[in-house]
Amino acid sequence: MGWEGAFPTESELSKHLGAAKILANYRDEGAMAFYCDINDDFIEVDQFHSDGRSHAMFSRIGHQPSRTTTYFAYVGFDIMPGGTDHEFYFFVLALNDATGEEHRYFSGVDTRRLISSPEDRSRVLRAICEMTFRLLHMVRPNRVFWYTYDDYPPGKALDKYDQIVSVFQACAYVVTRNDSYERKREWWADKYEDRS
Repeated sequence: MGWEGAFPTESELSKHLGAAKILANYRDEGAMAFYCDINDDFIEVDQFHSDGRSHAMFSRIGHQPSRTTTYFAYVGFDIMPGGTDHEFYFFVLALNDATGEEHRYFSGVDTRRLISSPEDRSRVLRAICEMTFRLLHMVRPNRVFWYTYDDYPPGKALDKYDQIVSVFQACAYVVTRNDSYERKREWWADKYEDRS
Protein backbone atom coordinates (compact mmCIF):
# COMPACT_ATOMS: atom_id res chain seq x y z
CA MET A 1 0.00 0.00 0.00
CA GLY A 2 1.33 3.45 -0.94
CA TRP A 3 1.12 6.70 0.93
CA GLU A 4 -2.29 7.51 -0.54
CA GLY A 5 -4.02 4.98 1.77
CA ALA A 6 -3.96 7.60 4.54
CA PHE A 7 -6.47 9.80 2.73
CA PRO A 8 -10.26 9.46 2.72
CA THR A 9 -11.72 7.88 -0.39
CA GLU A 10 -13.63 9.99 -2.87
CA SER A 11 -16.94 8.44 -1.79
CA GLU A 12 -16.17 9.23 1.86
CA LEU A 13 -15.34 12.83 0.97
CA SER A 14 -18.37 13.25 -1.29
CA LYS A 15 -20.73 12.59 1.62
CA HIS A 16 -19.23 15.59 3.42
CA LEU A 17 -18.38 17.72 0.41
CA GLY A 18 -21.80 17.53 -1.24
CA ALA A 19 -23.48 19.62 1.43
CA ALA A 20 -20.50 21.98 1.65
CA LYS A 21 -20.54 22.64 -2.11
CA ILE A 22 -24.26 23.42 -2.07
CA LEU A 23 -23.77 25.87 0.79
CA ALA A 24 -20.77 27.45 -0.90
CA ASN A 25 -22.84 28.19 -3.99
CA TYR A 26 -25.24 30.29 -1.91
CA ARG A 27 -22.61 32.28 -0.07
CA ASP A 28 -21.51 35.74 -1.06
CA GLU A 29 -18.39 35.42 -3.19
CA GLY A 30 -16.52 38.02 -1.12
CA ALA A 31 -17.21 36.19 2.14
CA MET A 32 -15.15 33.14 1.19
CA ALA A 33 -11.39 33.56 1.42
CA PHE A 34 -10.49 30.41 -0.49
CA TYR A 35 -12.17 28.45 -3.28
CA CYS A 36 -10.50 25.09 -3.80
CA ASP A 37 -9.67 24.28 -7.45
CA ILE A 38 -8.07 20.86 -6.93
CA ASN A 39 -9.22 18.09 -9.23
CA ASP A 40 -9.99 15.07 -7.05
CA ASP A 41 -8.93 12.66 -9.78
CA PHE A 42 -5.57 14.10 -10.82
CA ILE A 43 -3.09 16.64 -9.43
CA GLU A 44 -1.94 18.86 -12.28
CA VAL A 45 1.56 20.30 -11.96
CA ASP A 46 1.62 23.80 -13.38
CA GLN A 47 5.37 24.22 -13.52
CA PHE A 48 8.64 22.45 -12.70
CA HIS A 49 11.90 24.35 -12.09
CA SER A 50 15.41 22.91 -11.85
CA ASP A 51 18.85 24.45 -12.07
CA GLY A 52 20.63 21.14 -11.45
CA ARG A 53 21.02 21.80 -7.72
CA SER A 54 17.59 23.05 -6.66
CA HIS A 55 14.30 21.59 -7.83
CA ALA A 56 10.70 22.73 -7.32
CA MET A 57 7.21 22.30 -8.67
CA PHE A 58 3.89 23.94 -8.01
CA SER A 59 0.23 23.37 -8.68
CA ARG A 60 -2.77 25.69 -8.60
CA ILE A 61 -4.95 24.79 -5.63
CA GLY A 62 -7.45 27.62 -5.36
CA HIS A 63 -8.47 31.20 -5.89
CA GLN A 64 -10.16 34.18 -4.29
CA PRO A 65 -12.09 35.97 -7.04
CA SER A 66 -13.01 39.04 -5.02
CA ARG A 67 -9.32 39.86 -4.59
CA THR A 68 -8.02 38.39 -7.85
CA THR A 69 -5.72 36.08 -5.92
CA THR A 70 -4.59 32.64 -7.07
CA TYR A 71 -3.17 30.07 -4.63
CA PHE A 72 -0.55 27.44 -5.40
CA ALA A 73 0.94 24.52 -3.45
CA TYR A 74 4.71 24.68 -3.84
CA VAL A 75 7.25 21.94 -2.99
CA GLY A 76 10.98 21.78 -3.56
CA PHE A 77 14.47 20.63 -2.71
CA ASP A 78 17.39 23.02 -2.21
CA ILE A 79 21.02 22.04 -1.73
CA MET A 80 22.05 22.69 1.85
CA PRO A 81 25.08 24.96 2.39
CA GLY A 82 28.40 23.19 2.13
CA GLY A 83 27.19 19.85 0.88
CA THR A 84 25.14 17.61 -1.31
CA ASP A 85 22.26 17.04 1.10
CA HIS A 86 18.94 18.62 0.17
CA GLU A 87 16.47 20.57 2.29
CA PHE A 88 12.82 19.78 1.54
CA TYR A 89 10.25 22.55 1.86
CA PHE A 90 6.61 23.17 1.05
CA PHE A 91 4.27 26.12 1.37
CA VAL A 92 1.14 27.75 -0.03
CA LEU A 93 1.84 30.67 -2.34
CA ALA A 94 -0.72 33.47 -2.78
CA LEU A 95 -0.26 35.43 -6.01
CA ASN A 96 -2.14 38.67 -6.60
CA ASP A 97 -3.06 38.40 -10.27
CA ALA A 98 -3.36 42.18 -10.68
CA THR A 99 -0.11 43.31 -9.02
CA GLY A 100 2.09 40.19 -9.11
CA GLU A 101 2.63 40.50 -5.36
CA GLU A 102 3.34 37.18 -3.61
CA HIS A 103 2.79 35.95 -0.07
CA ARG A 104 4.10 32.62 1.21
CA TYR A 105 2.24 30.68 3.89
CA PHE A 106 4.65 28.37 5.72
CA SER A 107 2.87 28.15 9.07
CA GLY A 108 0.04 25.70 9.64
CA VAL A 109 -1.60 28.37 11.80
CA ASP A 110 -1.73 30.75 8.82
CA THR A 111 -2.91 28.14 6.31
CA ARG A 112 -5.69 27.07 8.70
CA ARG A 113 -6.94 30.68 8.70
CA LEU A 114 -6.70 30.87 4.92
CA ILE A 115 -8.21 27.44 4.18
CA SER A 116 -10.90 26.97 6.79
CA SER A 117 -12.48 23.82 5.34
CA PRO A 118 -10.95 20.58 6.70
CA GLU A 119 -11.83 18.88 3.40
CA ASP A 120 -9.99 21.53 1.40
CA ARG A 121 -6.95 21.34 3.71
CA SER A 122 -6.93 17.58 3.17
CA ARG A 123 -7.04 18.09 -0.59
CA VAL A 124 -4.16 20.59 -0.43
CA LEU A 125 -2.10 18.16 1.64
CA ARG A 126 -2.86 15.45 -0.92
CA ALA A 127 -1.55 17.76 -3.67
CA ILE A 128 1.62 18.46 -1.66
CA CYS A 129 2.16 14.74 -1.08
CA GLU A 130 1.58 13.91 -4.76
CA MET A 131 4.05 16.57 -5.91
CA THR A 132 6.57 15.41 -3.31
CA PHE A 133 6.20 11.87 -4.65
CA ARG A 134 6.77 13.04 -8.22
CA LEU A 135 9.72 15.24 -7.27
CA LEU A 136 11.39 12.41 -5.35
CA HIS A 137 11.10 10.14 -8.39
CA MET A 138 12.51 12.83 -10.69
CA VAL A 139 15.41 14.02 -8.51
CA ARG A 140 16.25 10.98 -6.31
CA PRO A 141 18.39 12.92 -3.78
CA ASN A 142 20.56 10.76 -1.52
CA ARG A 143 19.71 12.59 1.70
CA VAL A 144 16.91 15.04 2.48
CA PHE A 145 16.33 17.15 5.60
CA TRP A 146 13.22 19.08 6.66
CA TYR A 147 11.74 20.61 9.80
CA THR A 148 8.56 22.21 11.12
CA TYR A 149 8.09 25.90 10.53
CA ASP A 150 6.29 26.48 13.85
CA ASP A 151 7.90 26.03 17.26
CA TYR A 152 6.58 23.26 19.52
CA PRO A 153 3.95 22.00 17.08
CA PRO A 154 1.10 20.05 18.70
CA GLY A 155 0.52 16.41 17.79
CA LYS A 156 -2.34 17.22 15.42
CA ALA A 157 -0.11 19.63 13.50
CA LEU A 158 2.41 16.81 13.02
CA ASP A 159 -0.16 14.66 11.19
CA LYS A 160 0.71 16.30 7.86
CA TYR A 161 4.37 15.52 8.45
CA ASP A 162 3.49 11.89 9.14
CA GLN A 163 1.85 11.75 5.71
CA ILE A 164 4.93 13.34 4.12
CA VAL A 165 7.09 10.74 5.89
CA SER A 166 4.87 8.07 4.31
CA VAL A 167 5.59 9.54 0.88
CA PHE A 168 9.35 9.33 1.47
CA GLN A 169 9.00 5.76 2.74
CA ALA A 170 6.93 4.80 -0.33
CA CYS A 171 9.83 6.13 -2.44
CA ALA A 172 12.33 3.82 -0.65
CA TYR A 173 13.75 6.28 1.87
CA VAL A 174 14.57 5.50 5.50
CA VAL A 175 13.25 8.39 7.60
CA THR A 176 14.49 9.45 11.04
CA ARG A 177 12.77 12.00 13.27
CA ASN A 178 14.49 14.18 15.87
CA ASP A 179 12.30 15.92 18.46
CA SER A 180 14.96 18.06 20.08
CA TYR A 181 15.95 20.49 17.33
CA GLU A 182 15.61 24.04 18.72
CA ARG A 183 11.87 23.89 19.57
CA LYS A 184 11.08 22.37 16.17
CA ARG A 185 10.76 18.83 14.87
CA GLU A 186 13.17 17.71 12.20
CA TRP A 187 13.40 14.72 9.88
CA TRP A 188 16.01 13.37 7.56
CA ALA A 189 15.54 10.75 4.91
CA ASP A 190 18.24 8.58 3.39
CA LYS A 191 17.75 6.79 0.11
CA TYR A 192 17.54 3.07 0.84
CA GLU A 193 20.27 1.01 -0.76
CA ASP A 194 19.82 -2.73 -1.04
CA ARG A 195 23.20 -4.21 -0.16
CA SER A 196 22.23 -7.86 -0.47
